[in-house]
Amino acid sequence: MPQYSKEVEIFRKNTEDLVREQEYSATLIRAVKSAGYGAYILSNYPKELSETHWPKFRFLPEADGYIISALEKLAKPDPAIFRNNMGSL
Repeated sequence: MPQYSKEVEIFRKNTEDLVREQEYSATLIRAVKSAGYGAYILSNYPKELSETHWPKFRFLPEADGYIISALEKLAKPDPAIFRNNMGSL
């Protein structure tokens, strides 16, 4: 999208500052699990950004598993992504 090239460049240069973990994330995952449900993350994160941000997210160990669509080369709503094996945290 060439009309957004300026915005894309700002995002690329500042990804460390633009993405923040929400404080409620771990609490929400624990609440879901304590209600008897599994807590899985299905993300549309781009591969490069997942490598940068995901190691810093403190809530990830609370989840039972995850899928980053870019790493699986699948995207929602493709039914195959929901049948894929979850990565372990």
